[in-house]
Amino acid sequence: MSTDKSFCAYRMALRASKGSGIPYLGIHTQDLVSLAEANKDFRPDGTVHWDKYRLMGETIMSIMKFKHPGYKIDPDLPLLLSIADCPVLSEDELYKKSILVEPKVNTNPNSRLKELWLRLK
Repeated sequence: MSTDKSFCAYRMALRASKGSGIPYLGIHTQDLVSLAEANKDFRPDGTVHWDKYRLMGETIMSIMKFKHPGYKIDPDLPLLLSIADCPVLSEDELYKKSILVEPKVNTNPNSRLKELWLRLK
């Protein structure tokens, strides 16, 4: 999953999807934490900062829409056993494997300019 533009591709796919799904909770948790930290609970005049809570509610609702309807899937015993036999990896091992599968994208604009400049030489 690309992190470009704050997971823009994921967010677009999420909005376009219908029915059940499994959202990536890490992104939504990050959104909620950012909203909580970036916005005060109260405005300077002492009133509640309702926009903060509205945005937090919209974030939660974007996750909750995947709760219903549920999936109607019959259990597949060989698949369940295969999943149960998977090794439990540490966070570092998972990170290394994720880089192998999907290398980091260099989003530094200066490196892109440098790359173009070197091509011209």
